[in-house]
Amino acid sequence: MTPQKQIITALLKKFPYAATMTLAKRAYKDAPEAFASLESARSQVRTLRGAAGEKRRKYSPPELQREPGKAGAGGFQRIPEGWVDLPDWKAECFCGARKTLVLSDIHFPYHHKGALVAALEYGRDRGADTILLNGDIADCYAISRWEKDPRKRHFADEVRLVNNFLKTLREEFPKAEIIFKLGNHDERFENYMMLKAPELLDVPQFSFQRIMGLEDQDIQLVRDMRPIRLGKLNVIHGHEFKVMSSDPVNPARGFFMRAKVHVLGGHYHRSSQHSETDLEGKVISTWSTGCLCELHPQYRPINSWNWGFAFVDTDSKGAFNVSNLKVIDGKVY
Repeated sequence: MTPQKQIITALLKKFPYAATMTLAKRAYKDAPEAFASLESARSQVRTLRGAAGEKRRKYSPPELQREPGKAGAGGFQRIPEGWVDLPDWKAECFCGARKTLVLSDIHFPYHHKGALVAALEYGRDRGADTILLNGDIADCYAISRWEKDPRKRHFADEVRLVNNFLKTLREEFPKAEIIFKLGNHDERFENYMMLKAPELLDVPQFSFQRIMGLEDQDIQLVRDMRPIRLGKLNVIHGHEFKVMSSDPVNPARGFFMRAKVHVLGGHYHRSSQHSETDLEGKVISTWSTGCLCELHPQYRPINSWNWGFAFVDTDSKGAFNVSNLKVIDGKVY
């Protein structure tokens, strides 16, 4: 092997992704006596790394050939690929003409029967073909990380209540598509499993959908804080925007400030609406729905909550109409 080849080979092994001219300048600087010119060093680099054409590739050892697409990237190509927790993360789209009943924040076993029944009857009377359970359907009080009163209901009671509710829901809406989106309270289940029983996380019998009875009632689970799209309307639970204040004056405006698109959410237990027109004249509207749970829980007996839910009509082109409804004295307004 000639001195030139020895110098270039050593550099290619040490800096396999460095640019050709960069290596040529390094070789010519370190050993000017070995090369007739800088262009001579550059030609030697191209030949040894297999970049001088197909006819001269036979002079390039396979271990020195650079992977296609790595040209000019230098040593940065040695940085490994990052970990991707949710490689297929995207919104779940439920397009087409739909009549969707959106129920948020039931918080079994702290549900309010009167408000919940009023919402369900409203959806049934208007021919709802899609039921969106938009988070915090289960409270998961007993397995939360917060301070707990041991005298409160047990988790097993809560599981039975959710199972019975979903069974009733399927019986009353036999042909409807039912979607269960995880809220922050529902997520307590998997958080508890990760902390207390990580060995069971991959056992199907211990999954949230199996324990809560979603599979038995053919209910689709949406997890990982994925938005749900009903036409051009984005539905979130509300906890996805973790930088929001815990108790904003207008939850709907908070959604607008962070999403800048049409959004319907729950989480804050308060009905609100916000609209703004942009410079091009496009109107963007956001809504937050009330809850269907008790209004005076022990941890926050004084609050500004109200009972409520939403009904969303969408057409085949994605246009939508939101009815953000309240339940007052057992009646829907």
